[in-house]
Amino acid sequence: MPTIFSHAIAAAAAGQWVSRRPNPESPIPNAARFWLWTVVCAMLPDVDVIGFAFGISYDDMLGHRGITHSLCFAAV
Repeated sequence: MPTIFSHAIAAAAAGQWVSRRPNPESPIPNAARFWLWTVVCAMLPDVDVIGFAFGISYDDMLGHRGITHSLCFAAV
C-alpha cells in the first residue's frame, strides 16, 4: 500500500529528470525549493486523512481519496 513517504520518494525520483539553474538572489537555492515543493505537493493529497479524526467517513467527498485526489485539487 502506498504511504505518504512513498509518494515523496516517487516524486523525488521523478524530479531527477528536471534540471534547474541556480538563482543567486534567492535566500533558498532553487534546487532546495524545487525538492521541498516536489515532496510537499506529492504528500499534500493525503492530508485528507485528518478528516477521520473529525468523523468524516472514507467514502465522503471530503474523505480519503475524495476531493483532494482530484485533478481540480492538483491544478490548484
